[in-house]
Amino acid sequence: SIVQEFKVSVGGKNNSLQIRADIFNFGNLINNSWGVSDRIVNSSPLTYRSLNAAGQPVYRFPVDANGNFQSATYIKSANLGDVWQAQLGIRYTFN
Repeated sequence: SIVQEFKVSVGGKNNSLQIRADIFNFGNLINNSWGVSDRIVNSSPLTYRSLNAAGQPVYRFPVDANGNFQSATYIKSANLGDVWQAQLGIRYTFN
């Protein structure tokens, strides 16, 4: 946030004018790969399949319909909170 306040004399009274600038997710403003969150796409990277001959559990990575492993657990999110935003505010105070 950056705030600048000005004194304004109107009708013999001192009023104030305040201008404020806010930047949200400033890191993303500097570098577009900073400040970006990850979204979970696979909450169970290992799934139980069966027991082997020794009675030990066998786990496996999940596969898609073509038999390819689904290795991605997280992907980059594309929400409004993942990009930088700027806001300008003006406030006038009467005394």
